Amino acid sequence: MGETCTDNAQCLSGTCDPAYAACTVPCAVDKDCGSETVCVQDERGGFCRPICTAEADCKVYRRRGGVAVLSCLPRSGFLDRACGIVPRSEVNGAEEG
Repeated sequence: MGETCTDNAQCLSGTCDPAYAACTVPCAVDKDCGSETVCVQDERGGFCRPICTAEADCKVYRRRGGVAVLSCLPRSGFLDRACGIVPRSEVNGAEEG
């Protein structure tokens, strides 16, 4: 997970998330993801995202020129945080890269 991609064929998991141009794994619940990732649901469905404690944990997943960046966000109904997609238009001064 996290490898740069432009289409599903480039990912071992078979799923490229175009919002941040990286391979991911579809999920319904946390147990569908690896030990360092959790299932984050959005309007497109569930995708495994890295667990984080600070913005720096998600920086590696920020893709140059993408439509979104990943930011360390709280998960609704959970105590932990995960790198979640934030549209680039909503990020003030987001670093690329």
